[in-house]
Amino acid sequence: MGIFPGGSVDAQKQLGATHAAGLHEYAARVDNSLPESQIPFDVSKNLQNWDCPDAIDFPQFLSTINHIHQTGTIPSDHDSKESQNITQHVPLNDDRLLVDLKQKMSNVIDRSGEEWVFALVDGFMLYWNMDVVNMLDVKLFVKAEYHVLKRRREERARYVTIEGYWEDPPGYFDDIVYPNYVKFHEHLYTGERGLTFNDLIVLESEVQPVDDHIVTAIDEILNIIDKTNK
Repeated sequence: MGIFPGGSVDAQKQLGATHAAGLHEYAARVDNSLPESQIPFDVSKNLQNWDCPDAIDFPQFLSTINHIHQTGTIPSDHDSKESQNITQHVPLNDDRLLVDLKQKMSNVIDRSGEEWVFALVDGFMLYWNMDVVNMLDVKLFVKAEYHVLKRRREERARYVTIEGYWEDPPGYFDDIVYPNYVKFHEHLYTGERGLTFNDLIVLESEVQPVDDHIVTAIDEILNIIDKTNK
């Protein structure tokens, strides 16, 4: 089984579209935020903080990933809200890319003689909890500049949550989102938690088109299959 994080929900959906014979894929997002009543409150900003590790139900997240590892299926009680969120679709530049990648995957999977299950795990805190990190076979990280991150966040009007929905108040990106993004990814530069960018496959969103991201991800997945068969 290969489990790897996607850098964005849209890229994750594009990857899911490459499923081929002998491959089962699960691209449902694991909704692992805590209920609204348990989300930390930032007293200095007078705002709830949805963008920190304490807002994530890591025990449940780990349990779900472990279940997929053990059974090759998503838990029966898994209830993703992601399909209810509105995201901007980013089309591929090459219309034939998915067709070609499906064929490429089919060839490698057929050659392996095995049935494969892949789970695409997407999340903004994937590389904070080392127990989660150790369950991921291929680790992708999509980098973007401040202005790109801000635009993408503000394009999402609201998020469906366990108890209802959340809508970022004005200034939330600069007050909460970006400072937390910097704070909880700093260890990837320092290696403080035993993980650095050298351990990740870094995709530059402003340098590489999404087509290249998909090709890189698929190639890494196929490398896992080839290594397993040797």
